[in-house]
Amino acid sequence: MADRRAKGLCFNCDDLYTPGNVCTPVLFHIMPVMEGDNQDDEWIEEDELEISINAMNGEQNERTFQVQANIMTGRGWILLDTGSTHNFIKSSLVEKLGIPMH
Repeated sequence: MADRRAKGLCFNCDDLYTPGNVCTPVLFHIMPVMEGDNQDDEWIEEDELEISINAMNGEQNERTFQVQANIMTGRGWILLDTGSTHNFIKSSLVEKLGIPMH
């Protein structure tokens, strides 16, 4: 936070902060993947890991949104956070749904 303040950046987006600042909207591209698609998994290596406080607390802001999804045999809400570099899932949910961990 201190680094962003020193650079004069908005706390919610990467724009320079000015009074009356309106964050630049984020455009999301969603690509459906059909079962049986033979797409290679692409791994992106990150130098620095980032997770937002919103993702840790399950709160929403301009960089997060919730979607309802089918997960194995259950249905639930997923919080998507564009400010985080990694994904997390509760271990209790993994056990409940019987999801294999890699």
